[in-house]
Amino acid sequence: MTSYVRDALAEAKPPTDRERVLMDHKLPITPLRQPLLPFPNPAKLDARSYIEPHRKPGSKEIAEWNKELFQGFDGGSKDHLVSEPLRYWDKPSVAPPIRPGAPTIITTFSWEEDMAEGQGRAFDEYLPRIRQLAETGEMVIFYTNKKLREIIEAMRPNDPYWHVVTPWDSVWDVPNNRHQRENFTSVQPKLFSNFSDVGPVGRYNVARLSAAYNAKAYCIFDGVQRAPFGTAGPFMFYDAGWFAVGSSRDPGFAEVAADFIDDAKAARSAAFAGDTGVVEDGPPFDVNHRCFTDPDCAWKALHFLGGSVVGSALGMLNYAVRFMQTVEDMDANRFYVGREEFVMSFLACRYPNTLFSVPAGPTPGFRREWPIRDCHSGRWGPDDLGEVVDPVQTLFCRFYQPRRPSLPAVPGKKRLALKEQQRTPPETPK
Repeated sequence: MTSYVRDALAEAKPPTDRERVLMDHKLPITPLRQPLLPFPNPAKLDARSYIEPHRKPGSKEIAEWNKELFQGFDGGSKDHLVSEPLRYWDKPSVAPPIRPGAPTIITTFSWEEDMAEGQGRAFDEYLPRIRQLAETGEMVIFYTNKKLREIIEAMRPNDPYWHVVTPWDSVWDVPNNRHQRENFTSVQPKLFSNFSDVGPVGRYNVARLSAAYNAKAYCIFDGVQRAPFGTAGPFMFYDAGWFAVGSSRDPGFAEVAADFIDDAKAARSAAFAGDTGVVEDGPPFDVNHRCFTDPDCAWKALHFLGGSVVGSALGMLNYAVRFMQTVEDMDANRFYVGREEFVMSFLACRYPNTLFSVPAGPTPGFRREWPIRDCHSGRWGPDDLGEVVDPVQTLFCRFYQPRRPSLPAVPGKKRLALKEQQRTPPETPK
């Protein structure tokens, strides 16, 4: 059977029940506790029970978002968010933006000894990576623990745009981890051992690493609440180990770091995601695949890369709280949540318009599997633009019509020249 005939037959099949749920979705924003494709067992916890918004957040729009989030929540301790007048900073609380439209980067690194188990990366390997992030000179909110604060601050001393915060002593103190120690230590390893076929690598199954992965969503939430440099530019989360200095695996990385962020490209992605979500790395899956219904096959839902997230202030907040609620719902139904990338495919289907992606594809001179690194870098010039798509349409549901047309890839002159150079065979010496 030719691929053309096979594809035509696939299109002729009627939508499944799960696909119809996505096709019939009309709301631009899904309420936190009413996701599409719900699990059979309700979560024990509403994520709003441990989320702690700032009493005086970084902007009026964030204060209004906080109030809307807690409308109808009967947890008691958050009543002031609904009943009291709005309080917020009407100007940046720490420093004005370093330049108009500059993004605020959020990152976190909190090393504890037993995190090295199964990790494959030593503590000393992280420090040059973090130092390279510091040397970009960008605006950074850096979450760490108190014993590392002095080391991190020394990388850019007395610089208000290297904003180091230590609200928690340990990853277990982060609000969305306080109830997870037993889960990540005992329950999740058992779920991990049940994976059928060929499962993921072992470093995904270390309790304190799982807590570190889970903490990223809360750091995004808290960092946007703080907004120490205002909310005029987009927000970007990057893993603290995102940079590889002189690594054989990332031969082009130093060049990317030297021209780390193109403000206009980051703003383009944030505008595409709007106030409802974020842009992440994403390569593929069908919503009908059994990974979404069979916990033993859930590892096959590992299709997004969690090292980088880009969005507006409200887009980042909506992503963060929906991520945290999805973890609670997956926990209640015995799905593995020991690494954030296992959660993202569920999040994308349950809350449409929350997660958009930069699809993987051949990129001359750079690794294929991290396309978002290239998408927002200035290394290819301002005329080079990356593709951004709605993964519900491109990966999960054949019939879904996205509310926002995809942003097409536009290769710039520099990239096209390299591509032509790679296509032209070198002359054979006579």
